[in-house]
Amino acid sequence: MTPHDPRASDAPRPRARTEQLVVTRAGDDTLVYDLRSHQAHSLDRDAATLWRHCDGTRDLPALARLLGDESGEHDDDAARALREAVVRYTLGRLTRLGLVTDVPPASSEGRRLSRRELVKALVAAGVTVAVPAVLSVSAPNTLYAMSSCKNSPCVTDVDCANVCPGSKCVRGINQGHPVGVCQ
Repeated sequence: MTPHDPRASDAPRPRARTEQLVVTRAGDDTLVYDLRSHQAHSLDRDAATLWRHCDGTRDLPALARLLGDESGEHDDDAARALREAVVRYTLGRLTRLGLVTDVPPASSEGRRLSRRELVKALVAAGVTVAVPAVLSVSAPNTLYAMSSCKNSPCVTDVDCANVCPGSKCVRGINQGHPVGVCQ
């Protein structure tokens, strides 16, 4: 059997979600827009590499080896354990965002490490594997975006048109002050 053979063990093998996603590369980063949640995610090179290789054929150690291969890191027990912790952290983040499924549960040895704890452990061990970054932002739906511009302060109708197309500046609401609100 090859290292990527799904029959090699019964360990869960992470699988990246591919449906209802718009994926674009932007330099070293990968931008993923989720059409279901209306969230945009930016995956750095390492996070994108892990996400792309979550095809249901690799278990956690295989993904950690991939990260080690990418970084050129030596392969001793401490480095392997830390790379697995980095992969587990990244997969946890991608799972919470709905981008990965079938992630193995946390080990019985304890809780998952935070990003800060991982960085400290990596530095202390002298391991040069970076913790992958996944940044997210939610895109408001059209109705919310349009409703949030109402009642914005204004002086002229042009102020409102810039914020909320089709609205007018209404004065007098603020008790004689020269500033009005968009309506």
